[in-house]
Amino acid sequence: MEPVKVAKQRLEPQASDSLSLVWAKLVALPPRSEKGILGYHFYHVFRSVVQSPFTFIASVLTTTVSFFLLALIIFLFQNIKSAITIGQSDLSMNVYLSDSANELQIEELQAAISKEKSVQSVQLISKEEALESFKKELGPDALLLEGLGNVNPLPVSFQIQFVYSDDLQNVFESFEDRYSRIPFVERVEYGRSMLGRMAKL
Repeated sequence: MEPVKVAKQRLEPQASDSLSLVWAKLVALPPRSEKGILGYHFYHVFRSVVQSPFTFIASVLTTTVSFFLLALIIFLFQNIKSAITIGQSDLSMNVYLSDSANELQIEELQAAISKEKSVQSVQLISKEEALESFKKELGPDALLLEGLGNVNPLPVSFQIQFVYSDDLQNVFESFEDRYSRIPFVERVEYGRSMLGRMAKL
């Protein structure tokens, strides 16, 4: 009895199964609805969770911690930047004038300071205004000033606010160097130590 010969199945693609025909069949398939696509994805997610619950929990915890740390860093950075900006904007410079300065010199100096691009505002503080402000700072101890009588030892001054700049320390130093050379300017004061600490941040 002769063995039965089984015909080998041809693996080569038939002429009818050309690439264009296969593509046409795929295009002709009905598209999935949005619910069907969502269901497909939820099914695979649920399947992954069931098969590897510990891996899923670890992934969720890692992502949560990462987002928390990122949000914390952004929050701290914004607060530090805001604090530096507020601190620098609150810094002011006081230019004290000698009693020899006349009214014309004071007006010209105020005009010159106002024209500086780095200056936001300049306020003239008279001797009387300076004395009243000093009394408020002293509070109950202001009675000690009554011994001065009509003598006012406080000078006329300018209080200057500057436009915020990342190079504010150099702006202050340059301003001090130029205006302290004026003969009727007694001294220029500002918070050097505070400005220096802010520049290092």
